[in-house]
Formats: sequence, structure tokens, C-alpha cells
Amino acid sequence: MPLGSPGYAAPEQYGKVQTTPRADIYSLGVILHQLLTGDDPTTTPFLLAPIRPGGDPTLARLALLVKQMTEMDESHRPASAAAVKDELQQIRAGQSGQRVLWSVTPAETRGNQFSPAPGEATASQSRQRQIFVEPPAEGQREERSSRGISRRKLLVGGTALGAALASLGVWRLFAPRGPSPLVPGHVFTSGNGYTYAGHTDAVIAVAWSPDGAHIASASADKTVQVYDAAKGSPALIYTGHSSGVTGAGWSPDSSRIVSTGLDSTVQMWDASTGNRLHLLSPQSNQAGPIYGGIWSTEVPRIAVVADSALNLIDTDAWQNLGGGTGPIAMAPNVLSWAPHDPIIAIAEQDHSVVTWGINTEIGGARGIGHTRKVMAVDWSPDGSKVVSGAQDNTVRVWSIPPMNQSATLSGTSLLVYRGHTDWVLAVAWSPDGSKIASAGRDKTVQVWDATYGKLLFTYRGHTGPVNSLAWSLDSTFIASASDDKTVQVWKVS
Repeated sequence: MPLGSPGYAAPEQYGKVQTTPRADIYSLGVILHQLLTGDDPTTTPFLLAPIRPGGDPTLARLALLVKQMTEMDESHRPASAAAVKDELQQIRAGQSGQRVLWSVTPAETRGNQFSPAPGEATASQSRQRQIFVEPPAEGQREERSSRGISRRKLLVGGTALGAALASLGVWRLFAPRGPSPLVPGHVFTSGNGYTYAGHTDAVIAVAWSPDGAHIASASADKTVQVYDAAKGSPALIYTGHSSGVTGAGWSPDSSRIVSTGLDSTVQMWDASTGNRLHLLSPQSNQAGPIYGGIWSTEVPRIAVVADSALNLIDTDAWQNLGGGTGPIAMAPNVLSWAPHDPIIAIAEQDHSVVTWGINTEIGGARGIGHTRKVMAVDWSPDGSKVVSGAQDNTVRVWSIPPMNQSATLSGTSLLVYRGHTDWVLAVAWSPDGSKIASAGRDKTVQVWDATYGKLLFTYRGHTGPVNSLAWSLDSTFIASASDDKTVQVWKVS
């Protein structure tokens, strides 16, 4: 039973642990959230809707503070009542000089012929919105709350100051709900993993950074969200797309992310700041969804699918080099780079799987065996095999010959896995090579032995189709993205 009012009481007040002043900071954050949005927190405790800044930098800063105050993990909240008071006073005074927490660049006018928009770099620099936070001063943590700021003063004084800010028109009361570019949702932990619930629409793609430190997820809510892979703690939200985001891929050094979208753009941005670095868009008469955004580890190339055709982007010159194969299925997981060679596995619309070398510009193997459209492909870690999932509810494993040997692998897949009851939308080979994970419209993720096809584990945590999968570097965890608006990170049993 909680020691406090439901909806306003902090999560730790529902347990047996001794509460701290941070429990009151949570309660004040809920009150400020209610002032800002008009939402009644008692109807959905711990599920506070994102605050929509509407382009107002002051509101954005206040929204970030409220988000920090209402973190489920009390260690992520402000350290003391004094820190909250100082931040509220500085927001009210409009003071500057705080450090940049992250920057978000708005969407820009699209250019022509799948090339950088004119003046794109300078425009993004001049129009980016920077979100600030005041770092707590050294030695001014819990002890400061004992020097004159009681729990009652915190709640009463903080609420009064928040109300004063509202009366001055610093933010909009009863703001309409919608995707927030700055405030991710809560992270719910349970057992050996967590659920990231920051998105407000279906999550289309998920990618684990090559260094293992972060996860990026792309959503129909027009955002890419980046968070700590171990705990789900938010790092930044990128809002450069004007429509749903279909893909997000990390650079080999984990410093940049490329994202693709229904807005017909390919965007590269800094993974630590959110600053846009480059943008590509096709001619208006060729506009349409773009999928892929996968980064080669061997050559400076990014592969995307536009208008059912493969397009390669030079990451150094940032220009489209075109491609040499198609028509390709228009879906998020239809491209995969080989781990040690500049070779791409491609899901084509004729139900086949093709490997294509960008240096030789010739097709290698063509796997024919699926009876309906192939929706996902991935390479084995040693580069000798490709796994594919299709609308025929099956997953197939193909042995790939060297690229100088063109071959049609008609019905000769090494393995056919038939555990799914609906379309397979995502496949992922574990980094250690021993397991394959597959997922799709039956809302399950199935992990099975890559050699014999024996089912090892079925994950049933999602309530909607599962669209994308990513393994941790040590092959012990999977991140799964779903139409249910969540990314769930869980341990493979």
C-alpha cells in the first residue's frame, strides 16, 4: 500500500524501502506536469504523457526538468530540493550560460536529385534548438536540502513558483498531446531487462551501437530515440524527420547515425548531440518512402532502398552513387551488409534473396525458395551464410558461394524454420554465430539454433507485431521493436 496519494506518490513509496527527499521531488514533478498538461495523474499512475514544448526553448527546458523529477529510478532525479529550486528560478529569470545537454535540428526544405539541400549545413547550424540543463554544483547534493528547504516548503514553494511561471505565459496550459522531441517516456524494468516506452507510435527499427553502449530506435512518431543500452536511460531524441522514420543505422565507430523516412529523406546526424550533419532527398517526382540506412564496416558506403531500387551513398562526399539491382521489397529490413566484405544481401520483390558485390557490380548468389515476398535478411557473423524471413511464415538459411561464382540456389537452403504462424518481419543472427532470432506479425520473437533449427526460446512480451531485432555484442540480450510502441530489451534464456 502506498504511503501517499496514488498518482502523486513516488514508485518507491509502494515498497518497503526508506524513502528520501527524492520521493517529494517526484511528487512535485507530477504536480507541475498536471499544471502544464491538465492531465489527472491518478487515472494512470507513473504514465505521464510527454509534454509538448511547441518550439518554445523555455518550455523545453522546463519539460526536461519535469521529466527528470518524475524518473521511475530515484537515482536519476535531481539530487536535492535546492537543485530543483535553483533550476526553477533560473528558468523563470531566463538566465543563460548553462551547458548544452543536446541539440535538435528541425526538418529542412528537401533538395533535388537525391542530393544535399542547398545551404543545408549552414541552415541546420543556424536553426538548431539547444536544450540546456544546469549541472549540480559539487558538494551541493542532499546536504543542501537540509539547510532550510523542508519537504513542505519544497511542495508548496515549488508549486507556487511553477504556477507563477504558468501565469507569465512561459508555457501553454493544457497542451495538446503528441510526440515530444525532448521528453522520452518512462523505462520499466523487470527481471533481466527493461521496456523502453518513450515512443508514441509504432517502433519500426532498432539498432544496437557497435560499441555496445547505446540503442537507437526509429518510429512512426517521426523520431529516433537514443538511450543507454544497459538501463534504458534516455540520451537524446532526434526530430529532424517530418514523417515516420523507417530506419536507423550506426556508423562503425558509433559516433553518427543515419536515418531514413517516409518523408523521402536520408539524414546523417551526430549520435551524441543530435546535430544534423547531412541530408539527401530525391526529386519531388520521385518522392516516396526510403528504407534501409545501413552502414558498411568495410567501405564508406550507406545502403538505402528508394523507389524499389538500391542506392549507395558515399559517406565521405555525401552523394548518391546509385545502385545496380532491383526491384527490391519496400520494407525496413530488406538490406544487410556482409561483415567482412563490401557485399549486400537484398530481399527482392520476386520472393528471392540476392547477394550483390559493390566492387564487381555483379550478382552473386540468388536464393529461390520462399513462396511469398521476403521481408528481412541478415548475414552470419562469418559472412558465409544469409538468413531470410518472408510472408510465407518461414525463415530460410542460405550458404553463400564466393562472389566470383554466380549461382542460383533454387530450393537449396540449408535450413527452413517453420515456427511462426504469420509473416516474418525481422531476422537477426547472434554475434557469436550460434543462434538466430526471428520475429513478426504473430507478436513473438523466436530464438533457435542456427545449425539445426531447434527452437530454444520464445519471447511473448509484445502486444503487437514485432518489426525489428538487434542483439547485444555478447549475444545474451535482444532488443525487439514493436507496433505496441515499445522497445523491449530482454535476456535470452
